[in-house]
Amino acid sequence: MANRNRPIQVKFRVTPEERALIGKRMEQAGISNMAAYLRKMAIDGYVVKLELPELRDLISLLRRTSNNFNQIARRVNATGRVYADDLHEMKTMLEQIWAADNQILNKLAGMAILRSLSGLLSRGRKCIGRRSGEWCGTPIVRSLS
Repeated sequence: MANRNRPIQVKFRVTPEERALIGKRMEQAGISNMAAYLRKMAIDGYVVKLELPELRDLISLLRRTSNNFNQIARRVNATGRVYADDLHEMKTMLEQIWAADNQILNKLAGMAILRSLSGLLSRGRKCIGRRSGEWCGTPIVRSLS
């Protein structure tokens, strides 16, 4: 595949016990992508797992908001009119997003582990995966600074 971001393959062998231990550690970290887990461990030597139900709620709120905004945009394009109720609804949704965002940032700021790791995280690490709950360092560090 010529379009891969990571064209070089690295292979190594493990014993069944080592494979089971890797699987156990991945499960503890909540990661299902072995390549991402092994790459993260080889490069950084650690994986940080954040359990933030507020983050899932924010993602759900963002999806609902984007759907509502798209519906309002379609209606405005079809009728050529903007209604006060639509503007009020959009403003309310944005305020909910900001409130949820602030709640998450305040929770992150209070986590002692992130403060102690901030020097390590601030090196601009990339996300280890795209699933919710997996660590992505750069945004967290920028929000704590």
